[in-house]
Amino acid sequence: RYRSVETQAPAAMVKRRLAQRAGNSRQCSDARLEDFEALNRSYEQPIELVAFCKLVTVSTIGTLESATTAALKCLTASVQRDGR
Repeated sequence: RYRSVETQAPAAMVKRRLAQRAGNSRQCSDARLEDFEALNRSYEQPIELVAFCKLVTVSTIGTLESATTAALKCLTASVQRDGR
């Protein structure tokens, strides 16, 4: 069974990260602070994935390393639970 990782962070943190990213010419992203409110309002959890995929949700409040570690731990636990 496939797994998909959904990341989550508080809106204020996402806005701060988008603003920082906009001011960094060495970082490439199509995410824009001016689009955040509309995209956040219209967001729907990807429930259509449930039919063929296990959805794992991970907080990205901490560092990139801590989020990556949490995602790997969740994915490993999911595989061990399901036996595949």
